Amino acid sequence: MQGEMSGFEAVIEELGIEDQGDRAFTDCPVCSYRPGCLGIYRDEAAPRGFKVHCRGAGCHPAPILRALGLNGVPPAAVPDASTKPRAAMTPDERRAALTQQQLELRRRKDTQHERAYNLWHTAPLYPDDEAVRVGKDYLLSRGLNWDDALAPVIRFARLHHKMHQFNWFKIKGANTATFFVIMAQFTDLYTNKFAGLHVTFIAPFQGKVARRTIGLISQGAVKLSGPETPSKLAIGEGLETCLSARQLGWGKSIWMLGSSEAIGKFPLLTPVKELHIIREHDDANLDNAKEVGGVYRRGRRKVKFLKPLDPAHNDANDVLRALIKKGVHHG
Repeated sequence: MQGEMSGFEAVIEELGIEDQGDRAFTDCPVCSYRPGCLGIYRDEAAPRGFKVHCRGAGCHPAPILRALGLNGVPPAAVPDASTKPRAAMTPDERRAALTQQQLELRRRKDTQHERAYNLWHTAPLYPDDEAVRVGKDYLLSRGLNWDDALAPVIRFARLHHKMHQFNWFKIKGANTATFFVIMAQFTDLYTNKFAGLHVTFIAPFQGKVARRTIGLISQGAVKLSGPETPSKLAIGEGLETCLSARQLGWGKSIWMLGSSEAIGKFPLLTPVKELHIIREHDDANLDNAKEVGGVYRRGRRKVKFLKPLDPAHNDANDVLRALIKKGVHHG
């Protein structure tokens, strides 16, 4: 592509992609997060008559334009194969570009992992009694009693706006620069090495305002019962749900996976001979519970679904609070 491109039609024709009515989609050459994550939009007010937006990793427009050769630099003048339009690449160049994109994505994941690791390990260096009090008060408001056995996997801390590195403070409805947080540590399913964090944000006078995860959490779990993989294991979605199931005695070994999708993708672990799935009353949870249940049954393992009997109770925490209200359960 010689010279600066101008006009939406010229761009999509050059890239060989389909016009979908003032917009077109292709793979982002920078992050390659998922197919079609890069949007190219007609914008007559823009200098080139179009704008780009990455819906994958949120890449900045400048490296995208440079990689596609849309910044006035001919792709042939750039030695890196990934800077050519994909349609102009040879098969060898495409493979090389894909490898470079995968390395860049891996680097980003490693950076997130490092930040989560630093946050987890620096929290004990700055003990904050108020953060501990606020965190435990929040758990108590959900009917959950603190147990020192949870200390290896759950920590309390205070985050200030000058400390944060993750754009976490752009939380809708949170009108504060300081958050108290409850951090739960994800460890690798196989190696038990640190994998990431599940963070619950509690704002002064507002209560819980958000949850975020960071790191390689798809490869791990919050192992509430310890690092060993037991023969009988219970898995669940959310922190409060799994803590409630633990308090209700639904299992001695309970792992929190963080999402219903993670439940559906939970791998077949050799030591696990019996899998208990802590259910919630929603379609996504049901579909993913059936998915992993099928995997374990085909692997000739026992599978049991643990769910609230009362349809009015969405999860184990609703069951726990209802029992506490009736005076049946005291933690």
